[in-house]
Amino acid sequence: MQTNRAISVLRSFFFLTTVIAIAGTGQAKVRFGGGSLSANGRVTRGFQYAGSCPVHLRFAWGVISTESAKATYSFTRNDGGHSTSLQTIDLPANRSVSVPDDWALGENTPEFREYHGWEQLTIESPDRVSQKIGFTIRCASSHQQNLPPQGPPGHQQNVPPPVQPAQTSPVISNISPSAGSASQTVTISGSGFSGVNRVMFNSRLAAINSASDTKLVVTTPALPNVPSFGTNTSVLVCTPAGCSKPGTFKYQP
Repeated sequence: MQTNRAISVLRSFFFLTTVIAIAGTGQAKVRFGGGSLSANGRVTRGFQYAGSCPVHLRFAWGVISTESAKATYSFTRNDGGHSTSLQTIDLPANRSVSVPDDWALGENTPEFREYHGWEQLTIESPDRVSQKIGFTIRCASSHQQNLPPQGPPGHQQNVPPPVQPAQTSPVISNISPSAGSASQTVTISGSGFSGVNRVMFNSRLAAINSASDTKLVVTTPALPNVPSFGTNTSVLVCTPAGCSKPGTFKYQP
């Protein structure tokens, strides 16, 4: 009788131990606590930067896990020009950890004036979640103004009239087709295209097949890692007078 009672107690003990062990190994859940963007060492306002280029960017996400876990993650930029392989980080329970990514924009194409895009952090494990940070970069103009020399009061100077620009910045009025894939022929209509020296889909240069003052025929550049739902890119036409306001072309897989 005592032996049966002892066996019963042992069974109850092992059952409770097993239940406690299982309860302590639940799947960790990960969430984001926010994101930030620093440009050339300063935190940006509204994820927008205007200043000298190239610009060194530092993206950072706050990541929080419900339990201690080893997380795997990667980064992707909207145009495919920046991506990483899987990396790992230790996440303590219920405490935000900063997951940063650093890179420079404008080193390969320092002449570009504007860039609109996003970077995405994807947590692959312990569960899959992702978050994007959208941002805008505007490179500052380097034009210098020639001011007339200062003379004494009442001194008459022969001040030349201000020099007017020979050409206004280009303007995009239409992109046809407005969606497609890499290596596709696209016609860009507008004005001020005379002297065009580059056409960019985000930071990637497109091949210019033909050009006039009002029409450009280009071939879209390669864009790796296009998601299944497609992705929008900013199209810029640049001449010696400056760059246009961005148009939009959607890459499809």
